[in-house]
Parts: sequence; C-alpha cells; structure tokens
Amino acid sequence: MAVDLDYSSLLRSDLPAPAKRWGGFPPFNFIGGNNDADSIPVEDMIAATSAVLRREGSTLATYGLKSGPQGYKPLRDFVAAKLKSRSGLSVAADDILITSGSNHALDLVNQILC
Repeated sequence: MAVDLDYSSLLRSDLPAPAKRWGGFPPFNFIGGNNDADSIPVEDMIAATSAVLRREGSTLATYGLKSGPQGYKPLRDFVAAKLKSRSGLSVAADDILITSGSNHALDLVNQILC
C-alpha cells in the first residue's frame, strides 16, 4: 500500500511552483538530434540510398580519395549550383568544404583561431 506524505509544511512558502510533470517528448524534439519519426520519408530515403549505393558503392571504403579532403566532389558541385541558383553566389566546388558534422566544422574553426 502506497502512502502519500505531505511535506509542504516543512518547505518555505515563497518557493516557485514545481516543474510541470513530464508529458512525453514533443513532436519536434531536438535533444540528441532526434526528429519527428512520422515526418521521415522512409521510402524515399530507401530509394535514394539504393540509387547512391548502385552508383557509388564501389568507392565506399576509399574515404574521399577521389574527391580530396574538402569532401565529396559531386556534393560540393551540387552545393555550388544551389548557391548560384538560389542566392546568386558565384562559387566553385573548390570554394566549398563539406564537414562530417557541426563538431567537425567547429573543430576546424578552432584549429584556425587557436
């Protein structure tokens, strides 16, 4: 049998209200990089992954030997084209650096500044 003990008389009366009881994750939960599972286009991702594996599968373990240290060249070409078409920026793929995530990018900036 559970017993509810009331300790309120032992606490100060001017304390802030207690935090709201946890009601589950919100639809767009950015903690830990999570996202709304219902908004992930799984079938489209399967199709895209299959297409890339068919086209580029033989280079999976080359770690950028064909593209160099700036990142995957076809992706840099794509980004350069998008920057030109959407923003009018005239940049070449060689002006673009693709990182493996925000920590990688911040580490590179830190290395330059320190």
